[in-house]
Amino acid sequence: MSEAVKQLARSALAIPGLVSMAQAAAPADSEAGYQYTYYTEDDSPESRTDGGAQERYTIQVHQFYLMMPYGSNMSWDVEGSFETMSGASPVYTYLDDEDVTRVYMAGASIERRFDLYGTGRYYWSQADIGAQAGISVEQDYLALSSGIDGSLQINDQMTTLSGGATLGYDFLDPTQDYSDPADQQANTPGRFAAKDQTKWQASIFEGISQIIDMNTVVQAGVSVTHRSGYMSDPYRERAGAEVPYDIRPDSRTLVTLSAGGRKYFPGIDGALHLDFRFLADSWDIWSTTTDLSWYQNYAPGWDWFVRNEVDFQLIPSLRYYQQTQAYFYEIPDHGVADPYYTADTTTYYSSDPRLSNYGALSMGLALKTDFRNYSWTITGERYAANPSYGFNFDDETPGLPAFWRLTTGLDFRF
Repeated sequence: MSEAVKQLARSALAIPGLVSMAQAAAPADSEAGYQYTYYTEDDSPESRTDGGAQERYTIQVHQFYLMMPYGSNMSWDVEGSFETMSGASPVYTYLDDEDVTRVYMAGASIERRFDLYGTGRYYWSQADIGAQAGISVEQDYLALSSGIDGSLQINDQMTTLSGGATLGYDFLDPTQDYSDPADQQANTPGRFAAKDQTKWQASIFEGISQIIDMNTVVQAGVSVTHRSGYMSDPYRERAGAEVPYDIRPDSRTLVTLSAGGRKYFPGIDGALHLDFRFLADSWDIWSTTTDLSWYQNYAPGWDWFVRNEVDFQLIPSLRYYQQTQAYFYEIPDHGVADPYYTADTTTYYSSDPRLSNYGALSMGLALKTDFRNYSWTITGERYAANPSYGFNFDDETPGLPAFWRLTTGLDFRF
């Protein structure tokens, strides 16, 4: 069965978010890696933006990774990242006096975030267990997380059972533009309401991976997440409003079902990946995600390439996403009342386009090159969201993003 596992691993048959095959022993080599990501959103269209076209977010992320074995049955790894964000983001969507849907954009800003995560793992011959802890720091946000997970191989290592649990706790402290509390509440009511608020979340997940034959693997999983606390967006606000422009329920429960399959074709040294995810939550949102990708391996037979263990992997991919809207999603009509949201308004409301009916398409292309102990990867992705891609063919949601993302990284085994 070891040869089958090698074949499947070479075809990248395990992916994050689904159950992957457990390692039979602690890794023998250490690994270190660096990855850089450049993300840029399309400008907000001038015809739908209050105040004319504006540049949306540009994000740059530097990520570092180190994994080392410890003894014969343990390993540990550390991951860190530094992220810078600049540009403007949508504050709220509204209908103007002519019933045109427009987006009010926040002024351009620069933000930074630091993340640090650590994991320790213990291995048996057919099982492993790991524990993780992490911290994420922003100017106005602090997030702490921890988790435990494990896997067990049974049925002659043909079946892998996997599961785990995570816990997170977040502290909010939105930036305050006014020293006087009365001015703060009148001009930035969202940030005033969110000051010193907290939220927490807990998740559990279970899954199974089954090797059908040396070229085929199927996977399935289920997860349940519960969040509680302050979950509104404090920066979706409007000066002069009696209340914040974004008030969401203080609890949310999500259930996710996932399934996937991998089929390796030895004749052309490639593998087909197909994944599907269904999500439903207590905000009346349900969504589906379908991922399709092809992993094409190529190992040149020329002497120099063979001696230096050079091979390539080309990975085109396509993703389709669609979701229904949250029960409290609404676009305020400023032609009816201004401010629209008052103390008499429905308890929960938000015009955040991410809570609307919409669909999204993304296409990507990645190239991975192995050279001796090094692996270099470069990936490009184009993403576009639109109501017409999903369940909404009539209403407009101009605040939905479209973006380009470029990622490149280098890993070293030693």
